[in-house]
Amino acid sequence: AMPYKSAASDENAVRGIGDDATMAESLVAAAERPSTPELEPVVDLTNCVPTSPRSSTLPPLRERPVLAKFVATNPSKYEAYLEDEDPYLAALGECTRRAWSAMALNLLDEARELAKDIALPLAYYGAALRVCTVEGNGRVALEVVRLMREDSVRVTDSHYIELVKALCKHGMLDEIKDLAYMFCSSSHPPSDDVFDTLALSLAKMGDYATIEHIISRQQTGRHHGAGPTPTTRVYNHLIAACANAAKPRPDLAREVLARLEPPDHSKERVQSTGIGLADDLAGHNLRADVMSYTNAMRACANAGRTDDVLGLMGDIRRLGLIPNAITYATALHAIAMSERVESEWIHALELLKEMDERSAA
Repeated sequence: AMPYKSAASDENAVRGIGDDATMAESLVAAAERPSTPELEPVVDLTNCVPTSPRSSTLPPLRERPVLAKFVATNPSKYEAYLEDEDPYLAALGECTRRAWSAMALNLLDEARELAKDIALPLAYYGAALRVCTVEGNGRVALEVVRLMREDSVRVTDSHYIELVKALCKHGMLDEIKDLAYMFCSSSHPPSDDVFDTLALSLAKMGDYATIEHIISRQQTGRHHGAGPTPTTRVYNHLIAACANAAKPRPDLAREVLARLEPPDHSKERVQSTGIGLADDLAGHNLRADVMSYTNAMRACANAGRTDDVLGLMGDIRRLGLIPNAITYATALHAIAMSERVESEWIHALELLKEMDERSAA
C-alpha cells in the first residue's frame, strides 16, 4: 500500500496563520490531519497518464505514489492529459468535483516534497482550499493555510475567503471568531470582502456580538482614515444574526435597523436584489435597503412577533422599497405561525394579491 498522512495531530497546525501568533495558537487543536481511505494497490502504471511538458522535471508517475494512486482510481478521466496541463492541478480539480479534501492535502504534500526548495505555483494552494470549501472541511483548510505560511507563500484575501467559507460550512464558529478578532486587531487588515465573508458566516451562526465588534473596529478605522469601513451589507448581516440566534433578538435587530438612514430615492439608492449599498460619499451615512428590513422582519417572525413583521412590511411600502421573494415569504411565514392566524389570514391574502400584481407588472 502506498503511504498516506496519518490522522495524528500537528502541534504547529496553524502557527503563522496571521500576524498575531498568540491568537493563532488558539486554532492549533482544530488543524488535525485527516486520514485518507485506503485505495486499491497499483500494480501497473504503464498506461496511466504520461508526464506533461510542464512537469518534465518531476520523476515518473510511478515514483509519485499519491498522484499515481489517484490517477489509477480515475482511469476514464486520466487516460491522457492535455499537452499543457499540470497533472497536480488536474488532480486537485478532480478532488474539488469529488469533494475529497483529504486526498487534496496529500497531493499538495507530495508536490511540496518533490519541489523541495522550489516554490510551488500559488494555484496549487488555492485549488486545495477550494476543495475544502466544497467539502466543508475547515480542519484541512486550516492546515493548507499553515503550509502556505510555512512555505513563505502570501495568503491573499481570496485564500482567507475560502478558509472562512470552509470553516463556516464545517460549523467551526470558534475558529471564525478567532480570525475575526485577529483581523480586527491587525495593523494590516484585509479587504471589505474578507470582513463581509466573516460577517455573513457569523450571521448564519447567529453570532451578532462578533459582528458588532467588527463594525466597531471598522468605525474606528474609518475615523482614522485607515482600513475597511462599515457597509450596509455588514449591518444587514448583523440584523440577520439577530434573527438566526438561538434566542432571536428582535429588539436588537430593530435598533440596528434604526442606525441606518432611510433609502434615498433621489439618488436611486433603492435596490430589490438585496445587494448592500456603499457608504454615502459625503458623510459615510449608511442607508437601509430592502434586505435590512427583511432581516429585521425575520428576527421578529422568529420571535413570534407578527404585528412587528407586518409593521415593517408597511414601512417597506411607505419608503418605496421593492419587496423581494424573501420579504414576502417571511411575512407569510409569520402570519402562518401566528397564534391569531384565523383573524390575520386577510393579511396573507393581501400579500398574495400584491405578489401577483408585481409579477404581472
